[in-house]
Amino acid sequence: MSRYGIESTVKDVLITTSINARKLRKSKKLTQRELSEKSGVAYATVKKFELTGIISYQSLLLIADALSSLDDFTQLFIASNLEDNRHLFEL
Repeated sequence: MSRYGIESTVKDVLITTSINARKLRKSKKLTQRELSEKSGVAYATVKKFELTGIISYQSLLLIADALSSLDDFTQLFIASNLEDNRHLFEL
C-alpha cells in the first residue's frame, strides 16, 4: 500500500527501498563511502540510489549483502503460501 491507501507504484517502491537502505546503513554507522567499499558498488551509484531509488538489481543485491539483508530478497515473487501448501491439507 502506498501512503494514499492504494496499491504502491513503482516510484513508491523505489523511494521506500532507498529510504530503508539509507536508514539501515546509518544504523550500522556506515558512510556511503564505506558502504561502497564494503559492497563493491561505486560510490556514485550508492549516492544516486539513496537519492533516487534507481539502481541495477545486481548492485542492489550487493548493497543488501553488505548490509546483511540479502536473505530478504529470497521472498520476492513467491506464490501464495496457501496455494503452495494446499497439498498439506488434503486427506
